[in-house]
Amino acid sequence: ASRSAFHFRLAEVASMFLLPFLAVALGVPPKRSTSALGVFLSIVMIVTYHKVNEYGQSIGELGRVDPLIALWGPFMLFAALV
Repeated sequence: ASRSAFHFRLAEVASMFLLPFLAVALGVPPKRSTSALGVFLSIVMIVTYHKVNEYGQSIGELGRVDPLIALWGPFMLFAALV
């Protein structure tokens, strides 16, 4: 359980370094557009990533999946999307 919590916290902190890149990519609307679709999409991505990490922590605590894979796999996917 402690190993899973440790990797959860590390993955969450590491994802904070990706947030400025996500803000630049999705927060700036195209010219002549007033749509806030990028902002909405970025919020959905962040919340979804956090919930997936919480699930990864819980299955890591149960011992079904190694916490290293359960938490850093979604981080790599999130980093690739950003």
